[in-house]
Amino acid sequence: MIYIRESKIQGRGVFANKDIHKEELIEKIPYIEFNREDQIEEFKKYSFGLTNGKLCVMTSYSSFLNHSEEPNAVIKNNKNDEYLYLYSLRDIDKDEEITICYSKDVKF
Repeated sequence: MIYIRESKIQGRGVFANKDIHKEELIEKIPYIEFNREDQIEEFKKYSFGLTNGKLCVMTSYSSFLNHSEEPNAVIKNNKNDEYLYLYSLRDIDKDEEITICYSKDVKF
């Protein structure tokens, strides 16, 4: 459903390889959770804050999501399992970049 390629926003980004409908699950995201004091330099660019005060690194395509003030997707968690979930906020066209708002999505 998604792939990585060069982004006009920054570096690489995540793109839809088919049309995605509003509120559709785009990706089930495994992640690694760790304490802030254990963060290593290589993870700083890809880590997000969790509501429990820890950090996480997503181990999937979603680690390449770029920021937008008008995102077309959002990351949610289901407190009953060990995954995060990427959902579309609106219809996303094939080959359109999938973005999230970092200021809204950094706390899961």
